[in-house]
Amino acid sequence: MSAKVGFHHPNTGSFKAGEDLTAAQYTAVKNGTVDGEVIQCDGLGERHLGILQNAPALGEAAEVALPGGGGYMKVDASIAANAELRTGTDGIGEAAATTNRVVAISQKSDAATAANDVIPVLVTFPYQLN
Repeated sequence: MSAKVGFHHPNTGSFKAGEDLTAAQYTAVKNGTVDGEVIQCDGLGERHLGILQNAPALGEAAEVALPGGGGYMKVDASIAANAELRTGTDGIGEAAATTNRVVAISQKSDAATAANDVIPVLVTFPYQLN
């Protein structure tokens, strides 16, 4: 039981959506160009702020699961059938198999079974794999 504690106790912050994020729920976000705003990660291995937990329109409150706590993340097709423990992001902020910058860690028991599955993860501080 203690192994999953971090996955269920989020460390969240509230920011302003710097763009329309209504289709970006459970994807990685980064700081926008204006202080206090977030936008969707749109490049491989980008430095993330956290994982968006709601689906706000431009200017609305964006609830973000921050490093050090749990959250939920959408999985892309590159890891859908795998039991990856470390995930980065693809070009649209979804969890993707990585050899680069890690965004979140999932447990094997929570592995996705199909693309666009939403799985519990532990959000990590950005770090580079060897």
